[in-house]
Amino acid sequence: CGIGIVTSYSDDSNCPIIRQIYPDTPAKKAGLKVGDKILYVNKDSTRNLRDIGKLTEKMKGKEGTYVEVTVLSQGEKKTVKVKREKVSYTSTEKKILNGVGYLKIYTFDEKASKEVKKAVQYFKDKNITKVILDIRNNQGGLIDSLVDCLEEVVPKVATWATFNPPLSSRIFFRTTGRFDGAKSKSISGNSALSLFRNRK
Repeated sequence: CGIGIVTSYSDDSNCPIIRQIYPDTPAKKAGLKVGDKILYVNKDSTRNLRDIGKLTEKMKGKEGTYVEVTVLSQGEKKTVKVKREKVSYTSTEKKILNGVGYLKIYTFDEKASKEVKKAVQYFKDKNITKVILDIRNNQGGLIDSLVDCLEEVVPKVATWATFNPPLSSRIFFRTTGRFDGAKSKSISGNSALSLFRNRK
């Protein structure tokens, strides 16, 4: 059992940083936030702890037990006790904010495209014509899943993936344009779509 976060090591901070917090998880309930720098876990320093697997081991434990996490959050150091639970997460999160649809995609895994499709239908049923697509801190995943998700929200568009050296080729994918037209199964063709992503 765990607390429902995704972390990665930050060279700038010399410690792990919370990159993602899944909704309705112990971490969310405890007040941890994306961007918090993890300084200690059960009073053990995480300075220069590059092995995220070891950090995960420290976080996990029996259901109902607690893990003590000390973080630096917006310049303030704080310690919280987080109760470990069985964490079942979704690949996406949807809601409506002041008449605007909001769709967060946490990862492009096997479930993502189905969840995006359901979210799109939900927005259509609610007559939502403006949607924010949030992929900030997305953990990546499967190329096929990414393309399937795009099929639901964008018109015909070429997307590509670049592989780091020694692989230097680029593989191009093109959505079929299910988004377009009055008979579209996705958001209607005259909907406005805004994209939130991380800065490079």
